[in-house]
Amino acid sequence: MPPPINPRRYSRWGFTRFADTVGDGTGEKNIIGLQTSPIRMECAENQSLQITRTLVYIEDNNPMRVERYGGLSDPLTNGIAMWHERDGDIVQEMLDPDVPIKTNGDWAAYAGDLRSINLGQPGNNALVAKWETDEPLVIGPNEAIVIDLSDDFTGLLKHYFVFQGRREYRS
Repeated sequence: MPPPINPRRYSRWGFTRFADTVGDGTGEKNIIGLQTSPIRMECAENQSLQITRTLVYIEDNNPMRVERYGGLSDPLTNGIAMWHERDGDIVQEMLDPDVPIKTNGDWAAYAGDLRSINLGQPGNNALVAKWETDEPLVIGPNEAIVIDLSDDFTGLLKHYFVFQGRREYRS
């Protein structure tokens, strides 16, 4: 049994954070259009994040097929890469660099849990990939999750990368 938590040392809270163009929650979260720079989710100086779930949400008004990305007409050209970074260096690849995400089906291969949402015609379609881990990925100060999206996402209506888990505040 773990020792009791000393509330003066730190406190734990659940969190939900969107990756964005700045990394601290203040940048653009809806990643659509032509992307040339990675998006990030950084950890603040006074905390650590224990990530246990990653969600990818894609919404489009076109049908979504396994061999395409979202409702786009083709797979992505370059694909999506994701890694854990510390002080600018890669600590751990979260996706195999030889097998980047290029299609909706690729999300199923990594996440195992891929759901298509269509609440009736006519209307938009959505795809949600839920990727859960038994052991949390812990990121601390000067660390981030970085997602390289060097592709054209023009045509998608919504495209979010969401991280959930526990946050530990340190004093």
